[in-house]
Amino acid sequence: MALVGECVVDDITEWQIADLWKALGSKTGVDRDTFDKYFEGAEHAVALHLVNVRRLANAVSLKDIRDRVEGFEPPQSFRYVSRAKSEALTA
Repeated sequence: MALVGECVVDDITEWQIADLWKALGSKTGVDRDTFDKYFEGAEHAVALHLVNVRRLANAVSLKDIRDRVEGFEPPQSFRYVSRAKSEALTA
């Protein structure tokens, strides 16, 4: 329930599911089983290519964001990642 990092979306691409895993599976942050379950029944996937990924020095709480931005509602999709994966993303 906090903003902990930021990034820039550098590119957005559409893939066949199998092709996305072959090309980017090791960079997705999930294992193959989780990937397959997420895309079950889908014919295509969209990949957001992120650059300038960085962890914020201090997390900004959801309450603080709502206090600063009238009507703010967070997205309904998120993923917790381990410290090691987080560090790999920001390295």
